[in-house]
Amino acid sequence: MNKKRFIIVFSVTHLILTLLALVITFTLGMDRFDSGTPASLTEKVVRGLSWILMMPITRPFMFFLRQVRILGPLFSGLMGYILFFLNSTVCGFIAWWIYSKSIRADPTAGH
Repeated sequence: MNKKRFIIVFSVTHLILTLLALVITFTLGMDRFDSGTPASLTEKVVRGLSWILMMPITRPFMFFLRQVRILGPLFSGLMGYILFFLNSTVCGFIAWWIYSKSIRADPTAGH
């Protein structure tokens, strides 16, 4: 698979999974909001998956935005999705780098 195609496919898949995990976490959290029940195992697992998928850029930058309140309004609304797109793109490049290293280490892999 060529580099550009791999990065695009991986990045789009990563972005969809990240946003899906966020929606599921939000939905499960709202379902139990009124009742006050503790989070289920499913909710905890999906929240953890969401947290992992938002690394290395989105999660730390969101923390930074909470600390520097001036920048918060800049990334509200649709601009906030730029962080998710950038994060998925970086993850695509990291995945390609790992994949290309494994191909070089084992020339028979990927054939």
